Amino acid sequence: PLAALLPRLEGKAEVSDFASPRHMRILVDSDLVEAIRCYRRDHTDDDKFDRWNQYWQSATRRGQEATPLGYKEDDEADDNRTDVQIKIAQEALETILSAKLVVGFHPDQATDAGIDLAKELDIPYCVVPCCVFPSEFPNRRLADGSRVRCYSELIQYLQERHAPSIRTESLNFHFTDTAKNLVLYSP
Repeated sequence: PLAALLPRLEGKAEVSDFASPRHMRILVDSDLVEAIRCYRRDHTDDDKFDRWNQYWQSATRRGQEATPLGYKEDDEADDNRTDVQIKIAQEALETILSAKLVVGFHPDQATDAGIDLAKELDIPYCVVPCCVFPSEFPNRRLADGSRVRCYSELIQYLQERHAPSIRTESLNFHFTDTAKNLVLYSP
């Protein structure tokens, strides 16, 4: 992945102004969306940062305990790059609140939450949904009341849930069982 090339690029004179992206090891889920929603809604509450901090401590613990799927850098690379991981609650909150776009390419269980987070932050989103996970999301229902069980139903569910503000386009690569090419995005 491109992220693996960043350490090599940073040493080059031509890209000396390039800042390596920072990341948070948390799950993009309904808990994150709700924590941001509560923080943004509690304009007069002096305890709102304390609640965010409690969420952040729990979220980072869950993120560290989660088993990474797919691409994973080796532990040695992680040890040498600790400066890129955001670990302070205030910095994480500021980073999330200053986001300009939410992108989910093969976001798995984060599909709904990614769109919800973008809508909560009032920023654009684009997602390329893939896996459906029907047993993890039994409350996903189509307008006719039926459960979402396959990819085409997931797309229909997302379109129904976010109508009329969601758009759909096909990306220019081959659609397969594992490589989906349909992008859903906000106008």
